[in-house]
Amino acid sequence: MVASESTSLSEMAESAVAVALYKTAESIHAELTAIVDEYQAIETLNAATRDYLSDVSVKSQHLVDELTRLQETQKDIQPYLLRIADLEQQVAKLEHVALALDEYSRRVEDCVKRGGR
Repeated sequence: MVASESTSLSEMAESAVAVALYKTAESIHAELTAIVDEYQAIETLNAATRDYLSDVSVKSQHLVDELTRLQETQKDIQPYLLRIADLEQQVAKLEHVALALDEYSRRVEDCVKRGGR
C-alpha cells in the first residue's frame, strides 16, 4: 500500500503542480495582455501628442512670420509716424498763435470802436 499511496501522492502532486503552472501561465498571459494594451494606448497618445505639437509648431511659425512682417511694416511707417507727431506739434503751435491773434484782434477792434484809445 505504500507504493500505491506514493503513486497517488505523486499523481496529486503532479496534478497540483500542473494546476499551479496553468494558473501561473494564465496570470502571466493576463499581465502581458494588459501591458500590451497599455503600450498600444501609449502609442495612440504619443501619436496624438505628436500631431498636436506639429500643429502647434506650424501655428507658432505662422505667428513668428506675422510678427516679423508687422515689425517690418512698423519700421517702414516709422518715419511717417514721426512726421505726423511733428505736424501735430506744429498744429498745436498754430492753434495757440491763432488764439493769441484772435484775442489781439478783439482788443484792437474794441479800441477802434471806443474811439482809438
